[in-house]
Amino acid sequence: MSHRLFGILLALTFFGWMSPNVFAINVSFFPQKGVMGKRAWDFTLPTVTDKTFTLSESIAGKKAIIFFGTTWCPYCRKQFMKINSVYKEITKKEIVVVFVNVGESKASVKKYLSRNRYDFDVVMDYKESLGELYPFAGIPALFFVDEKGVIKALLYDLPKDYHKFF
Repeated sequence: MSHRLFGILLALTFFGWMSPNVFAINVSFFPQKGVMGKRAWDFTLPTVTDKTFTLSESIAGKKAIIFFGTTWCPYCRKQFMKINSVYKEITKKEIVVVFVNVGESKASVKKYLSRNRYDFDVVMDYKESLGELYPFAGIPALFFVDEKGVIKALLYDLPKDYHKFF
């Protein structure tokens, strides 16, 4: 193999692995078993609307999807749209959706929510501290928590049959 061809293949491999598409979707090589069956870790953080959000109080006795993402990530934006399109259906099933923004400013998140006419509140993890508690491999990350507070699944895309993951 020529050095030039080898260099091209190496560059494509490197940039392919660094691609958010590969990182966000092709994460099957990351071990997820350590998360399943554990209680969701409690946290208290501010929201984009200046409320105080405590996970244990908000999801007590209910199923929940904890969504970690950002407004700049194209795959997160796709998940925002996907969840928003079934948001009423999800809440009718008494499933709480917790949107957690990872590391952005309140102004950026408010602008994104307003521009897209989303009316849900977002928990602001300004210091990205929840990544130490919730071991996700990339964003978007969706933790499915049952009514007892136990993590049942960690997915990187909301499936059509999301209700089966609790």
